[in-house]
Amino acid sequence: MGFSVDSGENGRPVYHPKDLLKLYIYGYLNRVRSSRELEKETYRNIEVIWLLKGLSPDHNTISNFRRDNPKAIKHVFRKTVEIAKYFELIDGKP
Repeated sequence: MGFSVDSGENGRPVYHPKDLLKLYIYGYLNRVRSSRELEKETYRNIEVIWLLKGLSPDHNTISNFRRDNPKAIKHVFRKTVEIAKYFELIDGKP
């Protein structure tokens, strides 16, 4: 899909883009836009803990993912709409 993965040679292991995308979509659907608020959700919200399998990326990681992958994120949303049109879940008209 075009996500960039920074291979961190120092420090913590790199999070897979699929995990960060799941967190981003969760935040989008639940109106949690702040990276700091999303980080809090990874510690206290059982849905997010389950969704990320216990991973807890910090707010900088979440923010950097958004900043570094705007085209890939947009691409995912467009593909989602294409799938919904294919299965006639939406008609595609404004």
